[in-house]
Amino acid sequence: LKSVDIPNSVKTIGEWAFNECTAMTSIKIGNGLSEISKFAFLGCSSLTTVKIGNNVKRIADEAFYACKSLKSIVIPDSVTSIGRSVFSSCASLSSVKFGNGITRISDLVFYGCTALKSITIPNGVTELFGVFYNCNALESIALPKSVTYIAEYTFEGCEDLKDIYYEGTEAEW
Repeated sequence: LKSVDIPNSVKTIGEWAFNECTAMTSIKIGNGLSEISKFAFLGCSSLTTVKIGNNVKRIADEAFYACKSLKSIVIPDSVTSIGRSVFSSCASLSSVKFGNGITRISDLVFYGCTALKSITIPNGVTELFGVFYNCNALESIALPKSVTYIAEYTFEGCEDLKDIYYEGTEAEW
């Protein structure tokens, strides 16, 4: 199995559905799906390309965990919630573009994403819990003023972090 094109008629992908499909290189998720289930693509180590449909609202825990070849991801505006450890151990992930709908990024989402150098958190996200733990190449991050809480281990292991850009004022920080 090298490539998967999930048609608009598919409403659900079950947990573990494509777990450890190590030869799969690309997936296109149609507009019929509203959630990418837990562990759906866990361990798809050759996966390089993911196209997420415009009706997906939630990406559940560890959906793309250990997809070591995934280099970039675009999260559409329809997605409001990203579960725990969704992109953890995606060692090649270097580009993340969030849509405008995100309000929740759960803990450890980018744990061990060692190629991620910079990221912009979208407006609407209020809390960060260990999101960038062990992202040792992360150099810069842009935060919206909607962020009101950053947990103590959010940037642990981010050895190269030099710049945090904050949208609000110093008084709001």
